[in-house]
Amino acid sequence: MNRKAVTVGASLAAAYLWSAVASAIYCVGTGNLALLRLPFLQWWVVLPYWNANWWVTTWLGLAAGIPTLVPLAIALRFLRSRAQRRDASQDLYGNTTWPSREQIQRGGFSLRGKL
Repeated sequence: MNRKAVTVGASLAAAYLWSAVASAIYCVGTGNLALLRLPFLQWWVVLPYWNANWWVTTWLGLAAGIPTLVPLAIALRFLRSRAQRRDASQDLYGNTTWPSREQIQRGGFSLRGKL
């Protein structure tokens, strides 16, 4: 399958999933669960009325923020853990030094004054 087609399809699926989650949060938050029906685009229907009153504005903002911030937080956590793993591997290979006399003796080797 074409890689570009997969990328476009995944992007469209992610956008639709975002819309469905935002619609569900809005309908549950405003107490209008009966409005939540296929195609699950209620958030977009209500969006032009975002400034109607504080209640609609609040729930539109929450419904948009939650599905946006949760994947963003997951992605940032993944990138941070990946960076920490990369830093740990650099310590193993890049910042090595010769052992001290005490470390050599603790390792079971005996030191002599001559080579």
